[in-house]
Amino acid sequence: TYSKVTPRVNALYSFPGKNLVVRASFGQIVGLPGTGQGAIALTPVKPQTTDQMDFSVEKQLNINLFKASIYDKKISDTIAYSQFVTGPQQTAFSTMNAGRSTSRGWELSWEYNPHEFNPTPGQLRDPQGMNAFVLVAGNKSRFENGNTSLVTPQDQGTTITAGVGYKFANNFNSSLSL
Repeated sequence: TYSKVTPRVNALYSFPGKNLVVRASFGQIVGLPGTGQGAIALTPVKPQTTDQMDFSVEKQLNINLFKASIYDKKISDTIAYSQFVTGPQQTAFSTMNAGRSTSRGWELSWEYNPHEFNPTPGQLRDPQGMNAFVLVAGNKSRFENGNTSLVTPQDQGTTITAGVGYKFANNFNSSLSL
């Protein structure tokens, strides 16, 4: 059993008549090791604590939503993974606490969602229809002790994700992401 109070503060400002939203947040997040992911030499893996700051800007143009965001994470007791046998293939690994680390990143996204966005306030739209999105994200993580042999789930490099979906009349959604 683990318990801890984690503070979070969020702020949002919507510019009247501009279809523009600015968001900022700070939060502390606790990450627990997965069940069965345990110890090296009988040393238990402690939960990691992340202090995270986010900032984003969203702009709606007709039925398109564009978003840009950045984030900064400072992580204590980082949960990291080390392969028992190094190489390109996935092998057995161990989970451990690897000290302090940082993770900084950015995201750019476009969303086409005509059944959700309404350029004319006060008018209802048909909730059915197609939607689509593209997300490009970049991230760089590093350990403060300079260790480069460990892997953290936060280190994703640059990724591109795209998807399409359809929302049916009964609120059933079907989608495909790449």
